[in-house]
Amino acid sequence: SGEAEITDGDTTGADVFADYHTSFEIPGALPHPADVVESQSLASTPAPSVVYKSVYELEHWPLHPVLRAGKLSELQLETVSLCGARHTRLLPDGRRAGFFLGDGAGVGKGRQIAGVILDNTVRGRRKHLWFSTSTDLRLDAERDLSDLGAPGISVHDGCQQLDKETRGLGLGSSFTEGIVFSTYSSLVSASRVAKGGVSRLQQIIDWCGGDKFEG
Repeated sequence: SGEAEITDGDTTGADVFADYHTSFEIPGALPHPADVVESQSLASTPAPSVVYKSVYELEHWPLHPVLRAGKLSELQLETVSLCGARHTRLLPDGRRAGFFLGDGAGVGKGRQIAGVILDNTVRGRRKHLWFSTSTDLRLDAERDLSDLGAPGISVHDGCQQLDKETRGLGLGSSFTEGIVFSTYSSLVSASRVAKGGVSRLQQIIDWCGGDKFEG
C-alpha cells in the first residue's frame, strides 16, 4: 500500500489503484491521516484471518493510550497485529516466521516498526535488531519510539557502541537489552575489539543470545 497518486495518460488511477481499507476493525483506533491506496490486484486478494491482539488494543495495558490518541492509526495498528500473528508461528525447522512490510513512502514504516518492537517489549521480549541503510536514521527511530511512549528502551548505535561499552567482564547492564540499530553494510565487516576479528554478524548473534534468542 502507499499514499494516493495520480497517473498520467489514458489510464486512470481508479483502473490501477483501489482505496485501501483495513482487513479487520480495531475498536477505538483512529483512521490513517492520509489517503492510502493499493493495487487492484492486491485489493482483490483476501487478507488472512487474524485473532492476534496487540498490546495497544488491551484496555488495561499501559500502551492502550497510544491507540486512543491516534499515535498509531488503524492502518498502522493492523500492521502490528499482522506482524504479531506471524511471529507467533514457528516454521518446520523451528525458526520463527517473519513478516514483510512493503508499504510505500509516507505510510509510516518507522512508526510501524516501533509499534511492533513495543508490542514485543511489553510481552517480555527485551532484545531487538533494527537495520537500515543509514546510521542517520537512528534519530528517526528514537523519535518514533519516543512518540509512542517507549518505556525506557535504549537504542544502541550499532556494533561500534557495543565495542565501546564492552568491559573485561562483558557489556554493562544497560547494554544487554534494548535495540541495536545498525546498517546492512555492517554485517560484512569485522569487529576491532573482539578476539580473532569476529564478524559483526556474529557479534550481533552473540548479543542476541545465540540459539536462545526469541527472534
